[in-house]
Amino acid sequence: YAIVLGFGYPPMTIRNKLMLSFLAVVLLTGLVGGFALNAALNHAGEFARHEAAAVAHTVSSLVNEYAGPGERPGSPKRVELREHVRRLKELHQRDVVIVDLEKTILADANAARLGMVFNRDRDGEVAKTLRDGRARTFSENDRSRQVVLPLDNDRGARIGAVIMEYTPLYEEIHQDILEHVTRYLLFYLAVLALSLLIGYLLSLHISRPLASLQDAALRVASGDLTVSVDRGAKDELGSLTNSFNTMTKGLSWSRDQQTRANDELQAEINLQKQADEALRLSEEKFRSLFEDATDAIFILDLEGNFIDVNRTAYERLGYTKDEMLSLHISQVNAPESNEILRDRITRIRTEGRVVTESGHRRK
Repeated sequence: YAIVLGFGYPPMTIRNKLMLSFLAVVLLTGLVGGFALNAALNHAGEFARHEAAAVAHTVSSLVNEYAGPGERPGSPKRVELREHVRRLKELHQRDVVIVDLEKTILADANAARLGMVFNRDRDGEVAKTLRDGRARTFSENDRSRQVVLPLDNDRGARIGAVIMEYTPLYEEIHQDILEHVTRYLLFYLAVLALSLLIGYLLSLHISRPLASLQDAALRVASGDLTVSVDRGAKDELGSLTNSFNTMTKGLSWSRDQQTRANDELQAEINLQKQADEALRLSEEKFRSLFEDATDAIFILDLEGNFIDVNRTAYERLGYTKDEMLSLHISQVNAPESNEILRDRITRIRTEGRVVTESGHRRK
């Protein structure tokens, strides 16, 4: 789950990803340790059961010798068998009960239970073992654990079962394992705290420069190109911040150049506007002088076509302005003036100005 959160959805910060990744590794380590401890506990039970099986093997020969089919409950051999059971209890510090095929108690350290049917197994484990010969464990109560193993004679025939308490041995091993578990848990918690601390410090080492870069990038996006990120370490993040600072310097230089070019362009635009305004005023002044002059003024091209005429010119000759502009100078000249027209235009081309006289015909 931590890995999914760290590298999947929803989006997370790099710091949280690193912390969750470290946590996932530590938890996985703890899980493996838990499986190892569980295997150790199971081994304790197996060891106790093997020890009980060894005792059962010894008891089976005793039962075969001292509790044959013809022996009565009070016979000397049965009494001797019970004495063996008592000594086994003293030796192994646990209860040992021997039953026959009918679950009748043949030997027990508690003489009051002799001849009774063993019924302290809650789910009939003893009867099942007598039938199929499989060793079983059961709990006589919340504090006592029992193991039942089949007893066979020398010919392999089933003659009964031995029921032995293995709680003392189990608890001894279990207590030793619990001490190891306690030490392991303390060690594991220390490793967990250390791993989280390392993850936190590592995340700060990575996330702080990235956060600074992010803040700087936002400032650059808002137009502040004077920002610079300090990063002394010569690692990938250091190279990234150096590249970022180089980029901002380049952007700042480009903006300064662009600003300077814009200022120059604006100055040129202002000069052009001033020139245009001066030209407009000059044209207005020219148009005022041109239109209001009392002399007729003709403006021709070098072919003799009218380009413009003032009011005095076209009114004096009886034309409208549009009519005049559609004519050639030869159409309003007197015949004698047309004779020198070509020479006049040639002189204007070569000399730039001509002072002459001419006669004109009204419409």
